[in-house]
Amino acid sequence: GPSNGTPIRNLIESGTIEGKNVWNIGLHGFYNSKSLKEYADTHKVNYATLLQARKTGISCIVERALDDLAKNVDVIYLTVDMDVLDVSYAPGVPAGTTGGMRTDELFEAIYIAGSHPLVQAMDMVCLDPLRDKSGITVKAGVHVFLNFLTGFANRK
Repeated sequence: GPSNGTPIRNLIESGTIEGKNVWNIGLHGFYNSKSLKEYADTHKVNYATLLQARKTGISCIVERALDDLAKNVDVIYLTVDMDVLDVSYAPGVPAGTTGGMRTDELFEAIYIAGSHPLVQAMDMVCLDPLRDKSGITVKAGVHVFLNFLTGFANRK
């Protein structure tokens, strides 16, 4: 049933969006079930694992996603799932794992997205301050928003 991992699926199934207009970047290869991959493939959801993104270059993947979306949509909405970060950078996330993205990689990706003229809004999910007494995850989240706003302010 519905859970914190199903909002995109719900939007696709309701007909609100098409899978081809979704990009998911930085997936952890071992943490997604075969059925989720099959669903994404069936609905033509675009995705890049973190390993693929690093091999190609995270900035290149983000730019590719934005260019692809710009051909098909009028507005781009960005959701940042803080679970993408390595648990050492974000202990205050519900699905923290090792081998995730570094904060500098995420900040660069978000700056690029914020710089794109069709990206009109963003939100952040999966940040639980109660799981992180050090506050490092919240600080990372603040910097995600600041990088988005900096990109937005520096648009050409």
